[in-house]
Amino acid sequence: MKSKLKMRERAVAIGFVAPLFIGFAIFTVIPFIVAVIYSLVDYMALQGKISPISFDVYISLFRGDLVAVGFGQAIINTLIIMLSIPINLLLGLLFSALITQKNFRGGTFFRVVLYLPAVTGAVAITLVWKLMFNETQGIVNIVLKNLGIIEENINWLGISSGSTYPRAVLILKNVWGGIGGVIILYVAGILNIPGTYYEAADIDGASKVRQFISITVPMLTPITFYHLIVSIIGGLQAFMDTQLLANTSATQTIVYFIYDHGINNYRYGYASAASVVLATAVMIITVIQFKLSDKWVYAE
Repeated sequence: MKSKLKMRERAVAIGFVAPLFIGFAIFTVIPFIVAVIYSLVDYMALQGKISPISFDVYISLFRGDLVAVGFGQAIINTLIIMLSIPINLLLGLLFSALITQKNFRGGTFFRVVLYLPAVTGAVAITLVWKLMFNETQGIVNIVLKNLGIIEENINWLGISSGSTYPRAVLILKNVWGGIGGVIILYVAGILNIPGTYYEAADIDGASKVRQFISITVPMLTPITFYHLIVSIIGGLQAFMDTQLLANTSATQTIVYFIYDHGINNYRYGYASAASVVLATAVMIITVIQFKLSDKWVYAE
């Protein structure tokens, strides 16, 4: 009787988790396997031909003109735009520590204001930023000219201005849009730190800065670790900003490279190979982060 009951409980448990595993297999495992297969062939959809070319596609990604102006440039652009991640973490931590101080007035107001970009439509925000940095009618150029900082309008999002301005705008936009999500978790973490730690530090004569460095920062390392994992994965998969805000070769990301070669140019082999490289990189980086977390993430 007991064995039948245990078998029934196992069947119920499997029934509950089965949809998750089925969805993972259909939407993740199978597409990844298909992408690996496509990356090893020259798939010409319009001609209906598939020619095996082994690992030549992967070799082509990292040599010759393709790496100079294509995949290699996309990797560099993606990494540069991801500079917003450490800026977000640092500013989010500082703002969180500030607005949670007992003598700080308006803490709730600032939490709401700073979190608003996180709940606003991403496409709408991107289009607003595109209007703000418009070369002829953007408010940024108008303000800078009125202040006498610039004499001529700057083409912030155009390729004629090089890569510095478009990348800087993307980094600034990502910091503005992402800091709210960072702050909300940091604030929750700070409020959950036992007050006895700070009371003991006050008795020992530790300054507020010393308490922040020795108590707040270490106690928030689990949240910092979570932000790093999510932000790096999201940063490596950046696509929308490049397409809508600064659609130039100077800001082409890895995912945009995949989209451009797979959808626009019908080069499914190159797109699939780049997808496999990106997925492998994400997995490796995530595993390394988890391996290193034991050395710096605080756990009670």
